[in-house]
Amino acid sequence: MAIHYTLSYTSRLARHRHIIWTADLYSPGQASVPDFKNALVLNIPESSFNQHMAPLKYGRFYPAQILRSSMNPPAGLFRVTGIDGREFTADFNHPLAGKDITLEEVSLQSEHTPVGNPPMLLEWAGIDSPLNDRDTDFSIPHAFDRTDSSDDEIFYGKPRKVIHVDHTCVSRISALYGELITPQDSVLDLMSSWRSHLPAQAQTVSGLGMNAGEMEDNPQLRTHVVHNLNRSPHLPFNDSVFDAVVNTVSIEYLTEPHQVFADVRRVLKPGGLVVITFSSRYFPPKAVRFWTELHPAERLGWVLQLLHGAGFSDLHCQVERGLRRSPDDRYAGEVEEMDPLFAVWGKTIII
Repeated sequence: MAIHYTLSYTSRLARHRHIIWTADLYSPGQASVPDFKNALVLNIPESSFNQHMAPLKYGRFYPAQILRSSMNPPAGLFRVTGIDGREFTADFNHPLAGKDITLEEVSLQSEHTPVGNPPMLLEWAGIDSPLNDRDTDFSIPHAFDRTDSSDDEIFYGKPRKVIHVDHTCVSRISALYGELITPQDSVLDLMSSWRSHLPAQAQTVSGLGMNAGEMEDNPQLRTHVVHNLNRSPHLPFNDSVFDAVVNTVSIEYLTEPHQVFADVRRVLKPGGLVVITFSSRYFPPKAVRFWTELHPAERLGWVLQLLHGAGFSDLHCQVERGLRRSPDDRYAGEVEEMDPLFAVWGKTIII
């Protein structure tokens, strides 16, 4: 028997859920958000922030080690909540301090062994949410540059029939898609490969990817098209043709994500669903620069702002952790826990 804990909260843009699988019962204090304390909000001279390590940006989270050695920070992580040119405001409170949260516990049978613990609920919670007044500033110079800037057709020309996350994470991706997508939906697998990770009942699936051989070997695709989104962000489909678009462990390779997801909205029917899932593993040479420099939960916040900016509504963020890594994974002997699952989804507006 596994215990499935869900910590939920609401931000200005979305509903957020952090899910931990564990065999341990929660006890008071294990996952309690501390009270907000004004004494943990400090005005600090900008000269004390080491901008050789990272740029100082509104809304971003930073480890306390980025401050000059003369500082004596009250906690190990802070968020920048104000910048005036001379000083910045650093909030060392827990990101959810002072906010309304709910905690749910459900006992479930699971095919995977739980290895998480309740305190994991608070490790990343709140880092994925924007502040109340405006969006987080994720901009950095050359944000969408890549270490390997060679032609994508060359990099993806040879089939790579690999699974990019462990099979436990794959099973949770499929379960999430099964909760959100009906068997009757017409689905576009955006940046498709040889596996779509959709539930078995998905009946009408089209793929858009970079390698024809991979997609021809994908048993869930009825049709597919080879298309380089980094060369042409415009999707080769008519308006309002899909009920759902999924993008699985690939968002970090897009150099024009804002244009791509604005066009995703175009090809979705009114009320159509977009789901973006990702984890902590990727091909570093082809991942865009800013992605490699963000905290994993901050990536979730960036994807949330991406979809909001593209015009999607009814937005949700989810983190799922705590099941045992599949034994056939290359890192099974080194890391006990599954690759974390991050997901953001939303809908087009019904006019």
